[in-house]
Amino acid sequence: MVIDSHTHIFPQEIIDQRDRLANSDNWFGHLYGTGARMATADDLLRSMDKAKIDKSVVAGFGWTDENACTKCNEYIVETASRSDGRIIPFIGVTPQNVDSMQIELDRWRNSFKGIGELYEQAQGFDYVESDVAELMFDRCVEDDLFALIHVSEQVGHIYPGKESTSPERVAKLIDKKSEALKLILAHWGGGLGFYEMMPEIAKNTSNVYYDCAASQYLYDSRVYSVMTQLAPGRIVFGSDYPLISQLKAVKAVQESSLSNVHMTGVLGANAIKIGLG
Repeated sequence: MVIDSHTHIFPQEIIDQRDRLANSDNWFGHLYGTGARMATADDLLRSMDKAKIDKSVVAGFGWTDENACTKCNEYIVETASRSDGRIIPFIGVTPQNVDSMQIELDRWRNSFKGIGELYEQAQGFDYVESDVAELMFDRCVEDDLFALIHVSEQVGHIYPGKESTSPERVAKLIDKKSEALKLILAHWGGGLGFYEMMPEIAKNTSNVYYDCAASQYLYDSRVYSVMTQLAPGRIVFGSDYPLISQLKAVKAVQESSLSNVHMTGVLGANAIKIGLG
């Protein structure tokens, strides 16, 4: 079974309002205002068929626009319910408004697998010190939910989506929440895996998982074998569709130097083992 742990879809009405929303929501404008591809659920399902992907996690977007966040959550959850298990729903939240966030968490309770994708800088809250983060992550622990966090490497080229949430920031969150919180760190965790060779970091990372979303934009193919050694059993496949073609993302894993055992783990077995699939 092949499971894509990191995709995004939008209802057609949000796609049709791209220009207006790009002006009203800074982060959406930053990522999608320049014409980056957006996809519907039907687009995703066709892509999955083409790439021979069995299931896809659909992540919410890091909105600051509460109305858009609600519409996207409705679309994700309702689409997932009609997908015969092929779409695994995560919902977006607006942490800058605690009341709105709680309404969304309560409204869809028991209907989604995780929260995120979360963007600390773009959404204007503090993962470690803010009360809203405490409430949100405690809810994840209470309801056995994953939290999908956007993490950026702090060196290299600049691109839309690169923000200030670094391995250092995430390490502080992990240290605070210890092993209670199930974290999926997008984009290889911005390099946090390297620091798992430090005992004080590794002691709290048993529930920290890394996805390879947008890997082709960032690293060469050696990253797959390096990360499976640094975090064995905790690497999950992610494409970041529609930014990256699912077919190309699957091929990148298949053409890497991974052993058959590790490749099977990355492409789906690890996700199933942790309850994501």
